[in-house]
Amino acid sequence: MSFYDFLVYASLILWCLFGTGLIISLLLVTPRVLRAFAELDKITDLFTNRMLPIMERVSGAAQDISKITDAAMSGVERLDETVDHVTDSVDRMLGVAEDRVSEANALVSVALGEAEQTFLSTAGLLSAVRDGFGGRDRKKRKRRKKRRRKDRWLLGGS
Repeated sequence: MSFYDFLVYASLILWCLFGTGLIISLLLVTPRVLRAFAELDKITDLFTNRMLPIMERVSGAAQDISKITDAAMSGVERLDETVDHVTDSVDRMLGVAEDRVSEANALVSVALGEAEQTFLSTAGLLSAVRDGFGGRDRKKRKRRKKRRRKDRWLLGGS
């Protein structure tokens, strides 16, 4: 037997010992790993069973919040439409009010012009009447004064 053959047999024996140790360790470790996986599966099931009601409640709360949000959004949309409608209505009313104010302003301007014209023509008429009748009034006053002078002796005056 040569040295090469000896090395082949020694390596073969070592590989057999290594393989046997590996198989024995796998046989010893595998049940422990399987037990660990079983424990992990139990913990996962326990966690899932405990978290399932919580997750259902969270899901229900999320659906309720979604419904509330939808209702609030529809309310906000209706409010927005109402505000737009009111804004349009106010704009139209302001236009009508502006037209009426301008018409009233024109009417007041015409009325003021007519009042001024009437006032001036009345003042002129009164002035003319006073000047026309003023001479008669003066004559009447002079006659009254003369009568009073004549009638003073009746009153006991000088």
